[in-house]
Amino acid sequence: MIVLVPAYREVDSLPHVLEALRGQTRPADRVVVTLDPHRDSGRTAELERIARAAGAEVWHSAGNRHKKAGNLNGALGRVLPHLSDRDAILVQDADTYLDPSSAA
Repeated sequence: MIVLVPAYREVDSLPHVLEALRGQTRPADRVVVTLDPHRDSGRTAELERIARAAGAEVWHSAGNRHKKAGNLNGALGRVLPHLSDRDAILVQDADTYLDPSSAA
């Protein structure tokens, strides 16, 4: 399973989100934090540092004019061609935490 976490300004909550994802009964195989430097909130570098420190991959959107939806569509465009029918994708907001005892 791959988790996509679009992040924009969530510097305070992103560490908790990533920790909760790692603490799931069935942790994700890959966690990708997607950033949109085109809309740099001044926090992109800090979000990238947090994500990498937590072991997540970091992807930057390119040419995005459609905010969060464009960011996710770009990430999905990169991921979907490499998945099988048995794979799963979870889109997790960067300010929402999963219950650690839930299966992701």
